[in-house]
Amino acid sequence: MSEESDENNSLKNEMEVFKINLIHDITPSSFCRIFMLKLFAYGLFTARLHDKNSTRF
Repeated sequence: MSEESDENNSLKNEMEVFKINLIHDITPSSFCRIFMLKLFAYGLFTARLHDKNSTRF
């Protein structure tokens, strides 16, 4: 099995867990949008958390 198919299975598994627990009728397209927004938000949070030029969070 290749790395690419392992990564695809991991993301599909995450979508299934999301579908079972949160939004039962979610489509792959909607899941991708939600997933990307989550990554973007965590990226902004991490950048702000590690900003050495700011005196307060």
